[in-house]
Amino acid sequence: MTVYRLNLYRGDRLLGHFETGTSTRREELRELVDRLSADYRVETLASYDEKRLVEASAEGIKVLYRELQFRAIDLT
Repeated sequence: MTVYRLNLYRGDRLLGHFETGTSTRREELRELVDRLSADYRVETLASYDEKRLVEASAEGIKVLYRELQFRAIDLT
């Protein structure tokens, strides 16, 4: 499943980000970006991979940490 991230800026200052991992369609995401763009500069990214830190023990393998990798996308 693709996770989308919207980075919200006011000027050059990053105010925060919004991530959605639900079954959001690109059309719905485009509508959200259009609404936010009235007040903020919005950078739209999509996940394409992830890095994982794992632990192997006698109990098996356990994921300790995962970091999604994002790249910028164009919704038009």
